[in-house]
Amino acid sequence: MERAVVRGLRSLRSWSLAIAFLIVSFVLLAHWLTASNSRPNVVIYGDSLTVQSEGAARLLAPNPHEALIFRARAGTAMCDWINQASFDHLALHPTRVVLAFTGNTASCANDVFRTQAVAGTVALYEHSLREMRSIFASVPITIVIPPAMHNLPQGWFPFNGNPALVAMYKRVGAELHMTIDTAADDWLTPGHVYTRQRPAYPNGPLVDVRLSDGVHLSPAGEIWYGAALVQQPGTSPGPPPNALTVRP
Repeated sequence: MERAVVRGLRSLRSWSLAIAFLIVSFVLLAHWLTASNSRPNVVIYGDSLTVQSEGAARLLAPNPHEALIFRARAGTAMCDWINQASFDHLALHPTRVVLAFTGNTASCANDVFRTQAVAGTVALYEHSLREMRSIFASVPITIVIPPAMHNLPQGWFPFNGNPALVAMYKRVGAELHMTIDTAADDWLTPGHVYTRQRPAYPNGPLVDVRLSDGVHLSPAGEIWYGAALVQQPGTSPGPPPNALTVRP
């Protein structure tokens, strides 16, 4: 009898600890959800240029009341982020979404680019863009038009910044009532023509905006691209604040 009572007490204690653990977990989860929604969420999806420019984007964000959430990884295409976007729609309830994909073909777009070349890859990106609009049906979406890329003789990044991709972004973006943000292209590659240097900052020197691979950004280029990522829809395009010192 005494042993049965002891076993019962131990069992009751175990259940009590389990219930206490669940209560604490729910409290922490509720706190996390409340904290994550204390400011409007802006979710930015992108590839390596977005990864590079996140720090500059956070410094240059014009609205301190928005919480910037970056979903970016080097080498990814838009189709890599569809499942994550579905989760983000339910969990984060973003008030605005930014799509900044330059045209990578090394992941989910690899087979299509290899077998169907430019036309098939543009069609895949268009399908992904339409999926993003379907997921975020009532959310304002901005498409950051990619800067032109320099295709080196080794054949690196052959589709990034492709004019056909740019044309699709503008056509489908307008059809789906998205904001077309050309700032990154205007600032880094005026007229969608590749350049390694951009014009001088106000009261400043010419600055290199590209690394030697012809695609990725120098510290100066990260500032220009970061400014494009956080530019508010409907505002007049302008260069990043002169407060950030850029060395040639």
